[in-house]
Amino acid sequence: MSLLRGVALLLTIAISFVMPPPPGAGASESCLQWSRIYNRNLIRERNPTSGLKVLVLPFLNVPHRPEDDWIGEAFRILLGDYLSHIGKTWVFPNRLSTTTVDIHEAVAVGRQLDMDYVIIGSFSHQPPVLKIYATVVDANDKGGQVARYEGDVEYPVTAQLGLLFFNLASFISQAMKQGPLNEKKLAPFINNPRRTEALKAYIIGDLSLNQGTPEGVKDALNFFLKAIQGDYNYAPAYLKYAQALAIYGFINKLLGKDYRIYYERAERELMKAEALNPRLAEWKKTAILRFLHAEIYEVAAQDWLAQNKLGRAAKEYEKANDILPGNPNTHGNLASIYQKMGKTKSAENHYRELLELNRCMP
Repeated sequence: MSLLRGVALLLTIAISFVMPPPPGAGASESCLQWSRIYNRNLIRERNPTSGLKVLVLPFLNVPHRPEDDWIGEAFRILLGDYLSHIGKTWVFPNRLSTTTVDIHEAVAVGRQLDMDYVIIGSFSHQPPVLKIYATVVDANDKGGQVARYEGDVEYPVTAQLGLLFFNLASFISQAMKQGPLNEKKLAPFINNPRRTEALKAYIIGDLSLNQGTPEGVKDALNFFLKAIQGDYNYAPAYLKYAQALAIYGFINKLLGKDYRIYYERAERELMKAEALNPRLAEWKKTAILRFLHAEIYEVAAQDWLAQNKLGRAAKEYEKANDILPGNPNTHGNLASIYQKMGKTKSAENHYRELLELNRCMP
């Protein structure tokens, strides 16, 4: 039995006690603060409690060729993926700069954001050669340049381009005294499709997804599907497609629309990725399954509410909130339950969170 079918079974039981919301009962799309909702759901990934903190700025396109802008973002996104494999190292990809950042500015930005290292770089594409330059900057007390990398590759030969990203990540890892990345060990995690267009669609899809808006997620679905069509063995694209489907389902759920079809499709795409690359799927699947897991806790909470077991219901909603802290409905339910239980402070905290995510609440 699939996870979603299990949810459906629980929901059937709960419906006998709780009337389902009428069609169209979701929040207004203009009321919901989509970027905040998206960012809250990523809050734990962005706020680690320990380990090295590394800020990767976009690599600058010099001289500027608009058709190559996606490559600068590819460095930021893929370096974040590769460096996250280093134990206790947290990578913060960030689109802070569209102009040249020198070492002193990188140190200042790093210190302002409490980073240990900042990675800055640029690339120059003079067909058929792509040259890259990267600098590892220490943002701690000493400050300044730690190491500088220069490399080139024939482009658009994606197989070589993918390896270049990995080699740069390994160089950065060594510069931060974390040791080189083991190419053989990390082979299942290397993002290296057969065609350049597949990688390009993947990167643009990732940028669209991270907008966190309904329009951005919808665009991401199209780009990830295009990436898959460019390479039907491209496991990272299947995983991102599954994640985008789950997020789009969540968006539809908040709007009171049919959403389970997207959760079902997300499960199917995850299964395809698992068949192609089990290790990568195991590492990435949490970003997909958390939407389905949160739904299980919500259904359980509804069941307890129908029995007037407020404490039990609150515990289940808190579990859902722990997985998806950006769900305004969960905060609203918890605020209501805690108010009935006389836990005014807890009720106020969740109502405050609700107001942050839904500006139309009274």
